[in-house]
Amino acid sequence: MANKRTAGFAVVTSIAANAVNGFLAAATAAVTMPSFTVPNLVTVDGTQVGLSGSVALAAPRVSFTANAGNLIDLALSATGTIQLTADGADLLEVQVTLSTSLSVPPVVDLTPLSLSIGLDPAGTSASFLEVSVLYGPPLPSVYQKALADSKVLAKFNAALHAIPASALTFTVPGAAGTFTVDFNGFKVGVDVSDVVVVPLDGVLDVASDVSPYTSGVAAELVNLITAPSPSPLYFEYGNDGYVTGPDGYTFGGHGGDGVNLAAAIDSDFLCAVVNGPASQQLSGSLLAIDPDDLPIVYTVVAGDTPDKIAEQLYKTLTTYNVQQWLQYGSITVSRSGAKITMTGPISMLSPTITAQVTPPFGSPPHTAVSETAQITGDGPPWVLEIGGTATPGDQITLVIPIGGVAISNVSLAAQGAVAQPGTAAPNLPSNIYPCLTLTLEGNLLYFGPEPSTGTPPPPDHITLNESSISFTFSISLCPIMIYGQGSPYCDIVMVSWSLSVPDLTAIGDLFPLGPFLFKGAINGAVDTYIGGQLFPDSSTTMGLSGSTPVPGSPQWTTAFNVLGVVVFPPQNDPAAPGGELATYIAVSTTGPAPAAGAFKAPAFALSADDSHSLTSLAPIPVQLSVSNVTSLLDPALGIRIAWNAKRNDTSAHVLHRDTPFTAAATTIAVQRADGPTGDLVYNDTWTVTCKVYRPADALMPEFVYYEGSLRVGLTDVVDRHHPYVFWAPREIFLDPGFPTMHYPDGKIRKVPAWRRQRRTRIHRTDLLIRCIEVPVISAHNHAPEYLDSLEHNLKPLGYKAGGGSEDTAERWRHGVLCDYCFYGGPTRTILKTPTAPTPKWV
Repeated sequence: MANKRTAGFAVVTSIAANAVNGFLAAATAAVTMPSFTVPNLVTVDGTQVGLSGSVALAAPRVSFTANAGNLIDLALSATGTIQLTADGADLLEVQVTLSTSLSVPPVVDLTPLSLSIGLDPAGTSASFLEVSVLYGPPLPSVYQKALADSKVLAKFNAALHAIPASALTFTVPGAAGTFTVDFNGFKVGVDVSDVVVVPLDGVLDVASDVSPYTSGVAAELVNLITAPSPSPLYFEYGNDGYVTGPDGYTFGGHGGDGVNLAAAIDSDFLCAVVNGPASQQLSGSLLAIDPDDLPIVYTVVAGDTPDKIAEQLYKTLTTYNVQQWLQYGSITVSRSGAKITMTGPISMLSPTITAQVTPPFGSPPHTAVSETAQITGDGPPWVLEIGGTATPGDQITLVIPIGGVAISNVSLAAQGAVAQPGTAAPNLPSNIYPCLTLTLEGNLLYFGPEPSTGTPPPPDHITLNESSISFTFSISLCPIMIYGQGSPYCDIVMVSWSLSVPDLTAIGDLFPLGPFLFKGAINGAVDTYIGGQLFPDSSTTMGLSGSTPVPGSPQWTTAFNVLGVVVFPPQNDPAAPGGELATYIAVSTTGPAPAAGAFKAPAFALSADDSHSLTSLAPIPVQLSVSNVTSLLDPALGIRIAWNAKRNDTSAHVLHRDTPFTAAATTIAVQRADGPTGDLVYNDTWTVTCKVYRPADALMPEFVYYEGSLRVGLTDVVDRHHPYVFWAPREIFLDPGFPTMHYPDGKIRKVPAWRRQRRTRIHRTDLLIRCIEVPVISAHNHAPEYLDSLEHNLKPLGYKAGGGSEDTAERWRHGVLCDYCFYGGPTRTILKTPTAPTPKWV
């Protein structure tokens, strides 16, 4: 890469397509997008295709590829519900999306405060339509062709050309018609003379020229996200202090971590602005660095009015000695009634005048003055107003800072080779190097005694002794990214400094000038790109994440995460000439959910009311819950609903119903007894299947909108296909009479065990006549064992009685049969009658 990545421009921004699409989505949300009704009739291969419905255009989307005409690829789509017929039959309804793409030129809208890029489709039209089904059956060929017909395309193009320009326009974050270097409120601006917009593979480059400083070459622009350059300097803050990243920069692309916006400012251009117009405007301005405080005191006496108090303070301010002090501080004073107004010079670090009221000892504090502003370079004057609450004995004190640094020249320079260790801080890692050096020439002004001897005497005893010390102060800085201690941030590290007057006592106060001026420089390259939020106050560190409202769409927000701030000084390497300040940012734009009218796909849910007991004879209702299906209930569409129920014990199909799809047809009842799905003796559960479908016709096969199944009913604890059940749990006991032996390891060995198998009484499985203990016994025992007859010999099963007939049961039933299941209790002798078809006795 023989040329700078900035290609000779002052500022270049590379924006990925996903970032621009987020901006366009926000812009679209602020307007009503056009819609159109499809033509009523289209002829396709001799078939008259009837169309009915409308579609609405959605948010446009862009993609970027390098091309000779610098055109932007624009994708558009329209979505809606369409009904179609073929020669008056085969009615079909679908939710469709009609989409197309075309290449359009960009339009630049440049104002002093913003830079917007618009997409202009006025001179071109879509030449094709692609049809896709969002919801519904696949379209047969004749319907596909009808929706892509030239009549539909003509209506699509008419809607395309009716899109509001604001929906096809996005604001380039931070870019404007005026490039401003902001030194803590002192702003120097130069006008952008030209803007070029160049699509490259994957990004859109927006490049600004500032004449006479730059004259860029559009053909040399590159993708700043992927074009190699140094990576940021990352530091991890641990318990033992900072742990540096790689020794020296890692040279390569920056596409990781979601970076989709990169901005670079040419360092030669930045230095020229600082060294030219910025230095000229700063020359002669006063910085309140290490000022002397000038106190003005007045004590309120009886009879004083607010006007009189202001008059007495004003007299003191206009005495010769005090006036001389104010003149050397470039402060002017005026009075109108109870108001005293002071105006000061342009200053980056504004002098702060304060006023306070001290009541007599023992009196409660109160406010007798108000300050409406402080002196700032381009802000309102400082105004003191005396209120009516001043009482005799109040001491009103004004404190005016006088003195500081008078600037004669400011210059900024980007250093040469990368990764040179700092000279004043040799212990810094070698990848922290003096990438930007600021030089300040000026005079330190002071009055009265030498600055090191204390404050000057009161005004009424003052002897004016103006003095100044000329100096040259240079400071070299390097930005680093710091993680691991709260929120990530970027710090401006001082690498080295020099001062022409080593014993100047104000040197400690000169140090902040470097970071403040660096902040002003980097604002032009970084901070403005995300709405001026990197430096929230006067600190020299900046946050790396936040959000800002989208211009024109207050409900939409662009969140940003700054992943790198890099200064790449000029190099003697033809492949990487450097000479830029760059930042790498991940942005995402989000907004409210789609409007209520947006399409929602039909939803189906199958459920059953199983809130019954096993002995209940009530039917089980099964419901297909539906939503967003109003149009599907139209009988003209021919959609049907089919129900099937199957017994889970025998797999026999016991219910089938196929009817037109209506609201009433979405419910069935599974009969548990005395019906085609009944037989309460054996069956407890059914599998119910529901299908909503469009039957096949001459154009297309069957299409299923929904199909699902559900198990309904309750599962019994025993299998009622067998009339009798018992349980025979096997239990193991340690021989209680065996003397246990304890071993050194604490274990017990070789203890005989008793094994016992205990059989329960025989119970009936019949749901309506069995005893209430059957589910209890089942829950506490192993798998049940079943009998189909009591007439066979029961002795092989361990029962003393061998079985027998109903006539002999009375002799052997005790201890074998459950009295409650068979007789209703131990004192009863008549057998219960089982539920048919089980015989009374087998």
